[in-house]
Amino acid sequence: MMTKLPSLLLVSLALFASAMAQTKHRIVVELDTPGTASYGFALNNIENLKKAFGTEPVEIEIVCHGSGLDMLFSHGNKLAPRIQKLQKSGVQFAACNNTLKGRKIGKDRIFSFVTVVDSGTAEVIRKQEAGWSYLHR
Repeated sequence: MMTKLPSLLLVSLALFASAMAQTKHRIVVELDTPGTASYGFALNNIENLKKAFGTEPVEIEIVCHGSGLDMLFSHGNKLAPRIQKLQKSGVQFAACNNTLKGRKIGKDRIFSFVTVVDSGTAEVIRKQEAGWSYLHR
């Protein structure tokens, strides 16, 4: 039994190390505040998270609703290059359909890569219930 213990320990450690290497950081960012400064802070947070995690697997979704939806307007948006760069790096963007309807905003006014979700608040809650870390901007 003594000779099997070290091999069992080694196997257990290898499995643990493998699981840790595959751990994916998952962050949902809720944006519901108005203004370019607020949008810039949100983008800064996302860029800094991506830098901090480096080559570690990371999944980030920014959910925009209420006044935060304005960040996703595709025309006349000074932040468009940063948003498009983040999208190309794998960051997902979601827009609240309730906000679109309530504010009478057509989907043609937001970036084409944005996913429209039924409710921004519900999307954030679903992500949290699925174990995602939460960041509010």
